[in-house]
Amino acid sequence: MPWGTTKRNHAKITQDAFDFINLASSLDTIEDIRVAFLEHASEMGVDFIMCGRMREAGGPTKPVEIFATQHPWYEFYRKHYLFIEDRAPRHAAGTSYPFQWKDIVNKLELTEGERKVMEEPRNFGLTEGLVIPMHGAGNEFATFTASGDGFRCDETIKGALQIMANRAYQRATEIRGEDELLMLGPELSPREREALTWVREKKSNTDIAQLMNISPSTVRFHLSSIMKKLEVGDRRSAVEKAIEYKILPF
Repeated sequence: MPWGTTKRNHAKITQDAFDFINLASSLDTIEDIRVAFLEHASEMGVDFIMCGRMREAGGPTKPVEIFATQHPWYEFYRKHYLFIEDRAPRHAAGTSYPFQWKDIVNKLELTEGERKVMEEPRNFGLTEGLVIPMHGAGNEFATFTASGDGFRCDETIKGALQIMANRAYQRATEIRGEDELLMLGPELSPREREALTWVREKKSNTDIAQLMNISPSTVRFHLSSIMKKLEVGDRRSAVEKAIEYKILPF
């Protein structure tokens, strides 16, 4: 049965949204926010959420993850760096109004790569999604995306998700602080962190291979992955960026 607002669930959707608003101040961790949000949005057909902070509105819009559902689509999105051609964050930079994925596809002129990014979620069971822009001071802004298997959006659901998303983001900044949220960086694997730690100690690839009991080619693979994730072109810059993102201690 497709999700949508009916006479039967209209009141429950609204009540669930306000229940989340009232509950939010008692949530102590980012994970608590994610779990509580999904519980209170279940009547809307939402089982996937993603909240990201953008570093520069109108410019590079690489999302800094605040929280997200572990979903095959999101893993694919991160693994293939689809944010590079994701039109949704760039569109969100210029509007305060929530919009659906289909609005991007139907109303904007897209490149082939941008269109593919917007259509790819269908391969993972996500046929529609809602993007909620949240603008702060200066050029900083965040986006909150909600979707699900069979998710259908109408004005009631859009309004409920908008107030929930804004409160979730507000509570996240209360828990972690504005500065810490802004400095969250890409996720490195434990082995990538270890390799980068040895790079910081000015060890060669051969030294790192011996210290980690791996081959030099595997070291090169780790370092290539690290530099791609951190968007840098050399070892020194990788260390500096990792310190900036607090991936490595100062």
